[in-house]
Amino acid sequence: MLGGRLIMSFENTRVLVLDGGGRQALPVLKWLHDLKCHITTVNSSKLDIGYASRFPKGKLLTQHPIYDTEEKENFIDKEIRSGKYDVVIPLSDLSTQYISKHLGEYSKYIRTFVPEYSVFMKAYDKQQTMEICQEHDIPCTRTKESDEAFEDFIEKVGYPIVVKPRSGCGSVGFRCLHNDAEWKKFVEENDNPDEYVVQEYVNQDGRQYNVHLFMDGEENVVFAVPTQKCRWFPVDGGASCFCRTVDRPDLVEQCTRLLKAVHWKGYCEIEMIEDVSTGTEKIIEINGRTSASIKICQLYGVNIGKGMLALAYGERLEPQPFVYRDARMRCIHTDLLWFLKSNERFKSSPSWFNNRHTRDQIFSLSDPLPFFTFSVQSLAKYKKEMKKRSR
Repeated sequence: MLGGRLIMSFENTRVLVLDGGGRQALPVLKWLHDLKCHITTVNSSKLDIGYASRFPKGKLLTQHPIYDTEEKENFIDKEIRSGKYDVVIPLSDLSTQYISKHLGEYSKYIRTFVPEYSVFMKAYDKQQTMEICQEHDIPCTRTKESDEAFEDFIEKVGYPIVVKPRSGCGSVGFRCLHNDAEWKKFVEENDNPDEYVVQEYVNQDGRQYNVHLFMDGEENVVFAVPTQKCRWFPVDGGASCFCRTVDRPDLVEQCTRLLKAVHWKGYCEIEMIEDVSTGTEKIIEINGRTSASIKICQLYGVNIGKGMLALAYGERLEPQPFVYRDARMRCIHTDLLWFLKSNERFKSSPSWFNNRHTRDQIFSLSDPLPFFTFSVQSLAKYKKEMKKRSR
């Protein structure tokens, strides 16, 4: 199991961790450090978590944080082909997509837990994800199908509707349209509306959930942690800034059905929302990357880094049952912004001032420096990030 012992030891395994600037780098680096791996991180700044952390023995610095251009991809390509690493662990959507797309050629040089490209795209492309849900009668937000006329879709669901990019993360590109005039304006402003998913609007008053799952090479659930997203920022729709575990095996079962339909392997996080009009929890999307909130799994003593390496080496993993206990995680940086911006600041449950069973997403006594470098980066990027998410 992920928290137990494997036949194979990963001591001195040379691991290349991409995307050192992401919050998810922290627990991954800690897991690999506990396994006594030789860790090298790829970073775009000396302020990146992967550079500031004390766990990596190698720290690469590049000006290319996201691998979406030829120059940026060449940097990773060169490192992988160098023969200096045994395993590569991508953390972001784009680097995971890039590695997945080149699995065939890179398998000569390095191992990874990343699923094959066609499988990854079923998660990365929200349109494909929703159509798979609808095909298998898995509750999800009703979505306009690729070959469906907009007029037919709007007749079924009515306004308001949501449009968002088929790929991407966070709330970037998310828009809510309330009538035909706004839809027409949206079409006029976008060269290719087909690059967007069109969905029914689900009232945000419902509970929101993130379910963390790890599937083995035979598509069996090894570990699952269902969590409730209690607060998020921006307040009108964004990433979690406070979450807690919940005892919801029904959500795990629903998500497992989807992952088996997708033929998923490895780690992922599935986002869900409660439709208060029906009381049904609906799947919103699959995050095939390593989630920024993956640290909450660490609070259960689960070493998902071990699972990633085991899957890369074809090692068998024993399922670990989820035994509920209250665990909570906050990102104090965005949770403080939520408190300043939200009209619900004194009505939140749990209370914003309640720190019971709560750990911070970034701060760790065993590796404190990243908290301070992340704080500096967050302050510098705040206006830019808010502009990207403006409606």
